[in-house]
Amino acid sequence: MAGVPSTMPQRGNGRSGRLTVLPGPYVACAECVIRKSALFRPVSEEHLSWTQGYRSAQMGLPAHAHLYQEGDTPEYCWTLYDGWVKLYKTLVTGKRQILRFAMAGDFLGFEPDLRGPMGHAAQALTDCTLCAFPRSRLAELFRARPEVATQFAWMAARDMRLCQEHLTGLGKKPARERIAYLLLEIYHRQRHIGEATGRLVPGQRLAVPITQEDIADAVGLTPVHVSRTLSQMRAEGLIACAKGEMTIMDEAALREIAEFDPQLLQARPLL
Repeated sequence: MAGVPSTMPQRGNGRSGRLTVLPGPYVACAECVIRKSALFRPVSEEHLSWTQGYRSAQMGLPAHAHLYQEGDTPEYCWTLYDGWVKLYKTLVTGKRQILRFAMAGDFLGFEPDLRGPMGHAAQALTDCTLCAFPRSRLAELFRARPEVATQFAWMAARDMRLCQEHLTGLGKKPARERIAYLLLEIYHRQRHIGEATGRLVPGQRLAVPITQEDIADAVGLTPVHVSRTLSQMRAEGLIACAKGEMTIMDEAALREIAEFDPQLLQARPLL
């Protein structure tokens, strides 16, 4: 595509990896399986082809590569079409705080100052496909399609609410409650994505391409503490674990432990 380089080098993670423009033809927005959980959810069918004109390309990012680093000024924002990305900050001590795990439908790369640097880093946990939108055209898109701006505001408010819940956990809740909340959040977000895409996983299983170290960095604990807490949860029949997969065995009990309300993740119109 004109004006879009075919590869974009990523830096800073010690692994090879490039954000690559995928060959077309691209998935049309009208046929997008994740649209019900993404930015263009409220756009009517007759306007989708026009709105699609704001997308520059679909891009691929391999697992472990960075989409951007803290301090970068990327040219694009992205809708995550497929895959998992972790957003995190690194302190001067080298310690890391994971801010959230992004999944299909999430919008990445937006900052209050779209001409300024990113305040966090984004690293792929799995191979990812992303739809790229020039940062320079987002204001134009929001003015032209107010319903997209409204959807963006709802998505930002949802993420802020989740951040507030995790911040409360970090400051005031014990390890068991923090971990239970994170597991339920991941589970219900995956259920919503599965319902939207028709790829619903049977039962109460969830794919978890995250390590115990990732969980520790997300909930402010050590990996040893996370391992011990997960072992206790397994022994109590709350969860079951296999390689890259976890099953919620007793959701009601976990919800009581975590004080988790799944309605938080339900999309509702703002206006």
